[in-house]
Amino acid sequence: MDFINPYMLWGLLGISIPIAIHLLQLKRYKTLYFSDIRFLKEVQQSAKKQQRIQHWIILLCRIIAWGSLTIAFALPFFPKESNPSISTNDILIYVDNSPSMSLKSGEGPLWSQAKQAAQQIVENYPNASFHILTSTLDGSDAVPLNATAAGRKINEITLSENSISWTDLAKRISTYGLKDSALFFVLTDGQSSAIENFNTHNQPIKWIPYLFEPSGSISNISIDSAWISTPVILPGQSVDVHYSIHAFGENPTQTQVELWVGNEVRGTLSIEIEPHTPKTGKFSFSAPQQQHIPVEIRIKDESVHFDDHYPIAIDTRKNLSFLDIRNPNGEFLPLESYISDSSSTVDVVSFQNIPFGSLSNYDLVVVEPTSQWPTGLAPSLSDALESGASVLVFPSGPTNAELQSLGLAPFYQSDTLKVRDIEIKSNDPFYSGVFYESTDRVKMPAVSFEYQIDNQYVRLGAKSLLSRSNGAPSLIRYPSGIGQVYQWNAHPNKHYGTSDLYPVLLYQMAIFKESKPWYSFDLDHSEWLRIPVAMRGDHIVEIVQDSLVSIPEQKVSGKYVDVNTKVDILHSGMAELKSEDEILGLIAYHANRRESDVRRLSTNDIESILETNSADFTVFEVSNSSEIDTAINEMNSPDSQSNLWIYLVIVVLLLEMILWRRPKA
Repeated sequence: MDFINPYMLWGLLGISIPIAIHLLQLKRYKTLYFSDIRFLKEVQQSAKKQQRIQHWIILLCRIIAWGSLTIAFALPFFPKESNPSISTNDILIYVDNSPSMSLKSGEGPLWSQAKQAAQQIVENYPNASFHILTSTLDGSDAVPLNATAAGRKINEITLSENSISWTDLAKRISTYGLKDSALFFVLTDGQSSAIENFNTHNQPIKWIPYLFEPSGSISNISIDSAWISTPVILPGQSVDVHYSIHAFGENPTQTQVELWVGNEVRGTLSIEIEPHTPKTGKFSFSAPQQQHIPVEIRIKDESVHFDDHYPIAIDTRKNLSFLDIRNPNGEFLPLESYISDSSSTVDVVSFQNIPFGSLSNYDLVVVEPTSQWPTGLAPSLSDALESGASVLVFPSGPTNAELQSLGLAPFYQSDTLKVRDIEIKSNDPFYSGVFYESTDRVKMPAVSFEYQIDNQYVRLGAKSLLSRSNGAPSLIRYPSGIGQVYQWNAHPNKHYGTSDLYPVLLYQMAIFKESKPWYSFDLDHSEWLRIPVAMRGDHIVEIVQDSLVSIPEQKVSGKYVDVNTKVDILHSGMAELKSEDEILGLIAYHANRRESDVRRLSTNDIESILETNSADFTVFEVSNSSEIDTAINEMNSPDSQSNLWIYLVIVVLLLEMILWRRPKA
């Protein structure tokens, strides 16, 4: 046992006081003689003996009461067993500055209170080494700081649009290389979405969550997503913008939804949303003449604001261009019979007049069956693919070596006539926005013969778009460069006619580049965007937002560049992709919608989750600065045993009172 106030033990000298009082109050007996007191004397001697024992018990009770009261004032405690895994040399502090922390309590926004608590923690551990984490992990958190530097970094924290889960925090800490375990203060609102699927990753740290509770009822309306279903957008074309809105609360909510195109409002709707049930809808607008179009869905919500807008960036284009390399003696249906709209052009050439140097100018190059491909066709197609064109290859003509140079699996000899059991693999991204009804109602192409495709197409990373009922592939797509290579082992001809699906497939082959027809990215996620642009010398792609210019991670390869769209310093809204002061396109950034669900877990729920993960923890719930002080002091103070000694004083004094008031014989 040890004492917080050991100087109070000098009060034990006061035990002499009850001893002195007791001795002074002892009764002096006088002897009186009577004639015949034989029986009275026996009773008197017995009572005298009992009173002597009672007096000694009373004295003992007074000594124990005085001593216990003195020890209680000295604040005794039993030192905890030393735990080598807990050290105050390293202090980790997570200041949750995610969007949900913008909610307020009596003393202001929760994230501001979390900053104040972090400063108080630093002040209580002046000799520790600190790691300061926030919802935006920019790498600086891995650098240990002294108390002064940690205080400055905490002062610089502002509200962020990023969010991070507790599991990701544990992963991050695992990179610090801590030799001994540390105290990890998690200053947060206990949002359920951040703690779900929690895993400590066996980090030897003590979790100390400080849970900040917002005032009033908690509800929020969020735009979950917005998207364009039209794969190619032409000037003047009608464009449908779809949205999904979610209400987090207990009651139905009304809100106003707006469509913004550029700086103009193009549509307004008033909708009612049932709680926890997504509400979908759409706006339509006529695409302007400009190439890069910023579009945004907005709502009006009084709670959290980061999810009240959802930006998307779309590009218009003038037309689609097709090249049909045709065999005049073949039975292939002419391409221009399918592509007949005014926004598309179809050029037809023979195998003797192929414009080898201009293939990259076309969106789709269709190579019809022939007896043999001319020399130079395969490498020219490969260059066109690198530049963004797509190619449709049929059997009869290319050798296995030429197919291999394009990254395609070889064909086998045809063995089936008049194939009619073709099925659509409609779950492939290729078909996004194509079908608006069941694919069972789509008339499939009838083909005159079929060449089987070697199964190595799977190893080559290809995806099946059409297949036989037995699973054998019929139409396959291979990502290649910016474009796609389509390998079709059968084709319609003049005798069997066509189907409703064939023109759709041709248009989609020209359009689809395995990227969205609009550019919208999550701030938290790393995604790669492939841009068809020739990079020369030191010229690089920049992402410009407001007046901030950032250089993202990028990989240059020939006529295109892959750009990593994740840049930590950006915020939600529009940004420009630029190279050499040329605007290559727009990027729309939006915050992760995980923060939209502002429901919190209770202290008991969090303790249960931590216990399930076998974590060492202490959880506090705070709502103001005084409670923060109390929680920190409780962390730093040993477990006092004063109450036990006070209880002992009460019991002893009650016993003393009973004995003192007992009638004397």
